[in-house]
Amino acid sequence: MITKNNSLTSVIGIDVGKTKIQIGIVSDFGKIIHKKWYKMNSDSQEKSVECIHNSLCNFVDQYAGFNVSAVGVGLVGHVDPDKGIWQSAINIPIFQSVPLAEMIHEKIKLPVFLDNDVNSATLAEMQWGVGQKSGDFIYLNVGTGIAMGIVSNSQLYRGVANYAGEAGKMLINSCIDGYHYLETVSSGGGMITRAVDGFHLYPTSVLSELQKRNKLNSSTIFQAADNGDKLAKIVSEQAIEGLGIGTTNILNLFNPEYIVFGGGVFNHKAVISKIKQFVDDYTLPVTKKNLKSVRVTELNHNDVGLLGAASVALKNVESYVRE
Repeated sequence: MITKNNSLTSVIGIDVGKTKIQIGIVSDFGKIIHKKWYKMNSDSQEKSVECIHNSLCNFVDQYAGFNVSAVGVGLVGHVDPDKGIWQSAINIPIFQSVPLAEMIHEKIKLPVFLDNDVNSATLAEMQWGVGQKSGDFIYLNVGTGIAMGIVSNSQLYRGVANYAGEAGKMLINSCIDGYHYLETVSSGGGMITRAVDGFHLYPTSVLSELQKRNKLNSSTIFQAADNGDKLAKIVSEQAIEGLGIGTTNILNLFNPEYIVFGGGVFNHKAVISKIKQFVDDYTLPVTKKNLKSVRVTELNHNDVGLLGAASVALKNVESYVRE
């Protein structure tokens, strides 16, 4: 069994997504000591929670004897970090409140802390990323969905119900077919859906074959667009335009020093340069003058969710130990 370590040198992080769970042991310097991916079963609330428990038990068994201080969990959806409750989620069918912190604690006898996954990733940026340079930045995660963390005066802005930052629900104008939420156009999940919806208009698109081989994702859509596939070009161009519109709106609203992007969409390196051009063309002069950088996270964005979950544990465990 993994045992409690009061020296605060390492914690377990659990990053829970719609299709995958990443679990790791992370030091207080942000070094990932061990990590492992698990497949997520999101067919129902019961199966989702069971999958988290089973994945953690497997990880704990594998690294038995390793001393850690606490467990941090980053979750999609609405989380009450003070009570340790996963209240609801859209991408994963959580329709009734789950006292997940208590449930995990009963299994492994360590203090357990929860937060929303993008808030968690923003905490990682505060601790080990751009937060070392600035107390005023936006972290925008573009993965299966889209959400952002807002940091002002070195404090994470949470809103009244810990639900601030749902940038993916921003309405944008797509010139072809009306108004859409940003994430239905520009997230990885949105790009896949729009590609599939276009198969009947572009039956010879390579994207159809990629879907049959279970290889349709934002990276393969961008690559197909670069290779001249017409449907892929439409989907990718609309996605980038949406990100340009959304980013400009966010910058003009919040006037940060930095905006930092994470998520699988930025595996395609051309995306960030095109967003920068959009920002340069449309951001208000005062906002643009004081904006120091538009960048992809310098943290490993494939691990930022795990680092975020670890940050939740590290942020909370010191006061827990003192008590």
